[in-house]
Amino acid sequence: MISWIVLVVSLILIVFGVATGIGTYSWLKDAQANDGTVIGLVEKKKSSKKKGSSTTYAPRVSYLIDGEQREFVSSQSSSPPDFKVGESVRVATNLAKDKECIATFGELYGFSVVLGALGMAVAAVTTIFINGDKLLAFFHPHLS
Repeated sequence: MISWIVLVVSLILIVFGVATGIGTYSWLKDAQANDGTVIGLVEKKKSSKKKGSSTTYAPRVSYLIDGEQREFVSSQSSSPPDFKVGESVRVATNLAKDKECIATFGELYGFSVVLGALGMAVAAVTTIFINGDKLLAFFHPHLS
């Protein structure tokens, strides 16, 4: 019974990963590409009782759109930082939705891919365990 519950949860992860990917794709269809520059790194401190505190860094990006200078801080952060101050980046901007982000595959689709891959891995392992006796009989018929 638990195996079937885990399989359903993994399928939900896959569906959610695909749905977020489609949402990103839809958002990007109406987005405009601009050149930007990383102008700083914003520290994001995280703390937990088990691991203590850790610091990650999110890039602050400046770019020009329609003659207006704009800035934003990426929602994704890492340690060590993925970007360096002064680095040129492509920025995807959707003014209708007032949203912008650095146009890299990881920034745009990383979350979707991780969810989908995690769901597929869990589904594959669970399916193998659900059908384990059949697989055992196939590979070792003398044990049946």
